[in-house]
Amino acid sequence: MICFFCATPYHIMLALIIKNTTMCNFKTDIIIYNHFSSASQVYKKLLSAEIFTNVYFIDENSYGLLGKIKRASHVFWPSKVIKLIAKRKRYSEIIFFSLDFLNIAYIIKEYEKCNVKCEFSYGEDGIGTYVDKKVYIPSKFVDIILYITNRRHYLDRIRKLYLSEPSLLQCNFFSTLKKIETGAVNKELDYCKKVLWPEAGNLQLNTVIYLQQPFSGIINSKVLDLERDICQICFNIFADRFLIKLHPRTKYYSNLSNQIYKDNIPFECLISNSMDENHIIISVASTAAFTPLLLYNRRPYLIFIYDLIPDYKLLYRKEFKDFLSRFEETLQYKERIFIPQSKEETVKILLGLSRKIH
Repeated sequence: MICFFCATPYHIMLALIIKNTTMCNFKTDIIIYNHFSSASQVYKKLLSAEIFTNVYFIDENSYGLLGKIKRASHVFWPSKVIKLIAKRKRYSEIIFFSLDFLNIAYIIKEYEKCNVKCEFSYGEDGIGTYVDKKVYIPSKFVDIILYITNRRHYLDRIRKLYLSEPSLLQCNFFSTLKKIETGAVNKELDYCKKVLWPEAGNLQLNTVIYLQQPFSGIINSKVLDLERDICQICFNIFADRFLIKLHPRTKYYSNLSNQIYKDNIPFECLISNSMDENHIIISVASTAAFTPLLLYNRRPYLIFIYDLIPDYKLLYRKEFKDFLSRFEETLQYKERIFIPQSKEETVKILLGLSRKIH
């Protein structure tokens, strides 16, 4: 029996693909974390759909003081669901898309304590998986807690990684890479649209999409200033063919509010309807921009504006640029990715593309 731990709609979609391709002969359970706005509704829909043998819900997140306190308490007193998974010990493999290192280490510890054979694996968590090895390394604070609870070394048992495109991996310290068979994705995304997000229906995305991202501190204020200018430029050129897709964690956003996509539908689900080579995606450096190609083999134009933000270049990882280069070369994406060095160059790129797309 197989078990998936998921904390985002993207995780759930990839779990569905694995379940119905390489794991089609296995019974499967899924655990949903309450880390995105529609998590409880998705949990209930999965529960009634009966596609997984068991569906569990972990109602914890870091939103607000109560959420932080509740999650902190689970460091030493794991939630009922985590205790249940650790106690039953009936899985032959557990795939952790959700990188909750404290719970992951607790489960592995309990399995090994009883000498139960189970393979523990990670699942792709967006483009961070490909460019940043620290994605799979606990923060200093979490590392201290793991040390105090004598769980740190259990994470070393995880040597397998499931991902969509292994050839793009920039930093690999896994002994086994398993490709997620995204060629079968249309069937799974049809399921997601019909059952999990029926409101997606036949909704069509606008031609030009700005993917907003949440940042913090000084960088956030600089990003917001730039976004106002870039989004206004896009609106001036494309008018109502332009929209802003907010990040799932963004709660308040006032920039060009009339152009904000209001429906709470995952971007990965929306792009299955209409996105093609005549679409344009703009972002600071959103990993979702790569999803159309990795999931659907769709090839929109991509514009990344991180070089327009003062000081952001110092924070940005070299690995991301290396990833872009490999992405262009391996997947024949040259001449469809733009990284402008000024607002004037951005305007020129957008005007040029406006003449190309229908």
